[in-house]
Formats: sequence, structure tokens, C-alpha cells
Amino acid sequence: TTVYKYSTPASATTSATYTVGETGYNINSFINYLALPHVITERQHDYINASGTVIPSIVPMLFALYDANTGRSAVVFNGKLYYPAGAQSIIEYDGDTNGWASVGPAENATRLGDFAGQVVALAADEKWLYAFVDNSSKIEILRGNAESGKWAWHSYVEDTMTTVRWAGVSSRTAKRLWYSVGSGTPPSYVPLSTKQGDPINDSNITYQTGGTFETGGYTGNTLSETKTFNSVLFSGLGFSAARYVTVEYWKEGDSAWTNLGTVDNNSEE
Repeated sequence: TTVYKYSTPASATTSATYTVGETGYNINSFINYLALPHVITERQHDYINASGTVIPSIVPMLFALYDANTGRSAVVFNGKLYYPAGAQSIIEYDGDTNGWASVGPAENATRLGDFAGQVVALAADEKWLYAFVDNSSKIEILRGNAESGKWAWHSYVEDTMTTVRWAGVSSRTAKRLWYSVGSGTPPSYVPLSTKQGDPINDSNITYQTGGTFETGGYTGNTLSETKTFNSVLFSGLGFSAARYVTVEYWKEGDSAWTNLGTVDNNSEE
């Protein structure tokens, strides 16, 4: 595959040409990272250094992760380059020789089939890396970052789409996460927070008026803790008679939920 260099954007004459990748494999991303052009094909990641030399195959694992989706929607996040690879992976590249790792959500989603599909697109803002995961007839949008040095992924939005071909964050109208299945289909978007530390007063975000949060039957979703609770301590802001949380429990052998009480003020209960 050939990359052409032009002296100016309007120039019709090439000033240099570079051979990258391999014949027969598509270029899925061409992106500026650390002031150098990076070319990612379906099974190879090359870049052109400041001297004009092509440095090939800086992530050799891509040969084993060959896929038509590899490299699509590459994005720079927190100083590193990320892109989907293979059936499940996300490659993280930090600019050093062999400085890469796989950080996909499937590696931390044991027995969670909804979140173990192929990563089909990525996007990022100042806080999160957003991963679009194929879940058959749905798309799971996850957001993650390296928390205390280890990657953690969180379920964010589910959409009834079969795939996503492109994603990105823009604040031109308002801060939004845009994504699309491709040409001929209008893009969809999710509003994003503009006040990470003050969600109650974030006018860019809307919320459902009600919902439920249910823990697991034996562990309460905290595997390191024994689920024997003598009390529940609930603390929050913005509660009122019209904005409240009801707590209920269901013991083994019960046939219905038992109401434990309602929190409708800003004190701890």
C-alpha cells in the first residue's frame, strides 16, 4: 500500500511516497500520533519517522489478530494510541518500541456475554475511552480508563443497532458522543457530562425519572464481602418528597420484596 506526501494540501504533485503494510490489506486508520503519521491496516501497524523511514510492524501481535475491523476508529487518549484489534481486543500503544498492551473489556468480563463481543469503534474525551461492543442485535457502549493503574470498564448505554462504523466526541453544538453505522444513515448521539464533579447541576445531561438497581443474590456484587447486612447506610444529595429512593430486600425463601424504608432527604439514613 502506498502513502503519498504532498508539499501543500492544494498541491497536485507528490513530494514523497511511502510503502506501508502489505498488498491486499486495507488501511483502516491513518492518524497523527506524537507528530508522526501512523498507518494501521487489517493486520499491521506502521509509522513514518521524522527522517521519512517507514518503521513496520510495531505491534507484531496484529498478524495473529488479523480482522477486517482491526485499526478502525483509532483514537488518542491520555497520551496513548488506541484501536480495535481482532475479535475482542483493544490495542494500547504508548510510542515506545514494543510499548503495547491489550486492554479490551472482554479481558475483564468473565461470563458477561453482553460485553465480550467485538469492539467495532472507539471514541474518547478528557475522562473516558468509549468502546462500542457488538452484542448481536445491539451495541453496548462501555466507558473505561486506567483506575489506579489497572483498566476498568463500566456499562454506559445500550442501543438497538447491529454495528457501528464510526464514533467521535464533539462539543460543536453541545458535548456529545456521536456514532453511526455508515453512509446513508444519520448519526446518533449520547449527551456527555460537562461537569464531572457536579452531575446534579449539569444541564447537558438528562436522566430518567425512575429506575431500579438490584444486587446479586449472595454477594451484593462485591465478591470480597460476605452479604450479611444488619443495616443499610444511604447518603445522597437533592432528595425530596418527589425525589427519593426506596430500599427493599428479598431473603432466600421469600416470595416477595420486603420494604425497608424510603430515603427522601439529604441526611444519611
